[in-house]
Amino acid sequence: MSFSRKALARVVEKISKRGVEFVVIGSTAVELALNKDVFEGDLDLFVIEPSPVANEDFYRSLAAEEGWEVGLTELGTLKLIANVEGETVEVELYENIMDFNIPDEVVANTRQASINGVKVRVLHPEQYFVLKARQGVDLDKLRNYYRQLGKLNTSLLETTLSYFPEESEDIAERLRSVGFKF
Repeated sequence: MSFSRKALARVVEKISKRGVEFVVIGSTAVELALNKDVFEGDLDLFVIEPSPVANEDFYRSLAAEEGWEVGLTELGTLKLIANVEGETVEVELYENIMDFNIPDEVVANTRQASINGVKVRVLHPEQYFVLKARQGVDLDKLRNYYRQLGKLNTSLLETTLSYFPEESEDIAERLRSVGFKF
């Protein structure tokens, strides 16, 4: 599934106007850095507040008022299925739960991006790479993104890696396997 920049802007604008504070965390973060106009897959958001787990009714009401559907992610958290601009955008809502963990330091050091004039917080590509390598999945996707991006901030990559001291060697090895040199 894919969606346009226009649909992405409309979805994040609607969610933001409802008072949801979030960071774009999935592959959309890298695709924004690549200045893409069409995005693949879904839109992954790390929600700062209100909690999607503790405030499920809030998100169900938001979806109902917008005419959107509600589903569940692989982790069992809410997923909004938004129909905007004649397109469907699946918005997966995450927070630190079970094995899914984004350190506060990463969230605090995100970048601001403008999507058709709508301001949002987004992971730096370097942060995305570390988090994805930590999961140990989609290494071919990482390799492809790495080739497209070219030069990266190795200092930010190493800083982000340092937030996972017990796993840093495994994560670093996965990153090296896709071409990173640090």
